[in-house]
Amino acid sequence: MSKVFNKILVTGGAGFIGSHLVTRLLKDGYEVTLIDDLSRGNIKFLDFLKEKPKFLKMDLSKEEGLLKVFEGHDLVFNLAALNTGVDYDEGRTQLMFENNMLLQMIPLRVAAKTKSIKKFIQISSASVYSREVMNKVPCIKEESDTNNPEPSKLGYALAKKMGENLASWYASNSKLETISARFINVFGENDHYDQLGHFIPMMIRKIIEAEKKVEVFGSGNQSRSFVYVEDVADALLLLAKKGKNGEIYNVDANQEKTVKEVVSMIKKYLKKDLQVNFDLSKPEGSKRRMLDSSKLRSLGWKPKTSFALALKKTIKDINERIKSENS
Repeated sequence: MSKVFNKILVTGGAGFIGSHLVTRLLKDGYEVTLIDDLSRGNIKFLDFLKEKPKFLKMDLSKEEGLLKVFEGHDLVFNLAALNTGVDYDEGRTQLMFENNMLLQMIPLRVAAKTKSIKKFIQISSASVYSREVMNKVPCIKEESDTNNPEPSKLGYALAKKMGENLASWYASNSKLETISARFINVFGENDHYDQLGHFIPMMIRKIIEAEKKVEVFGSGNQSRSFVYVEDVADALLLLAKKGKNGEIYNVDANQEKTVKEVVSMIKKYLKKDLQVNFDLSKPEGSKRRMLDSSKLRSLGWKPKTSFALALKKTIKDINERIKSENS
């Protein structure tokens, strides 16, 4: 990325994706400030860095005091979110909507009030797409139906869609340039593997801890496409440089696997011979999820890490963190 941007603000910068993005930005020589309330983030993810970012522990759902913090930066990556697995989201629609709507709206509004911020990258999700379209179309394009978001993550999806709409409005009605990035299932080091976590990290933990058998939600036949977190960091940097104002971009490595395949690979890498029970009474979400990322790829993005290698790295990271917690 050319030095059009020098001072960069990352909200949610101590979180899973944020910590990787902050690391990349610092390595590329940018001055970075991260804001995180540490409700899910962990500043220790950045302990290995020789050069540290400026860190501010703040609640981004409250606007008071934010303008002073935002002023002076050139670019904002808005990664702050309450993002959990399907089993937690269901039944908590209002909570997920209200929390995430504030985190989409307030940073954007504050950024537009500053004199310095030129561009704002809003983080969205594949959950905004209709399940019916997801199940029918092999690869979902950005213009596909978002009027009926994924029901198993409805509150989160509605907030993300409204965040996109707000970003689009600011792109057309203010001096602030905005871009929205819709992520597919992101995985990698530093992800949460507790009961609120996403499928891959939570399944890795379950298999590590299991002695004889492990439970999997749904039939196992549902398929998901995945993208490695460091490839996501690359995509965000590219969008900051080359993305078009007001546009939305899918971010997907198009590495589709069934749940059964992923579970089998985790068992193999961990050398665990376990019985797998598929619980059909539990939510499994859409039958498939994969996005058409050709719009992003036309800017020059190409994922560098294979699913197999990324999974091995993720397993190694989670295994080491669990051992550290238990020592």
